[in-house]
Amino acid sequence: MSYSLATLWHERQRFLPGVLAVAFSALLIALQIGLLLGLSLGALQLFYSLEVARRDLIGIDMGYAYPFQMALALAPIILGAAFLAALAPAETAVRGSLVEALEYE
Repeated sequence: MSYSLATLWHERQRFLPGVLAVAFSALLIALQIGLLLGLSLGALQLFYSLEVARRDLIGIDMGYAYPFQMALALAPIILGAAFLAALAPAETAVRGSLVEALEYE
C-alpha cells in the first residue's frame, strides 16, 4: 500500500487533473440526468395530479399543457452539459502520451 501512495504522490501532477476531469464529468452527467428526469417525470406527475383533481371536482376544468417552451429552452443546456462532460476527459486523454497510457495497461 505504501508503494501505491508513493506512486500517487510522485505522479500527483498527472493524477489530480485526471481525477478532477472525471469528477467534473460526473457532475455534468448528473445535471443532465436531473434536467431530463425533472422535465419528464415532473410533467407526468402534474398531469396525473390534475387528472385526479378533475375527477374529484366535477364541473371544474383544469387544463394542462406541457411546457414546450421551457423544455426547448432547457434543451441547449442539456446538450451543452453533455458536450462539457465529454470535453474534459477527452482533453485529458489527448494531452497524455499514448506510450505512457499503454504502459499502464
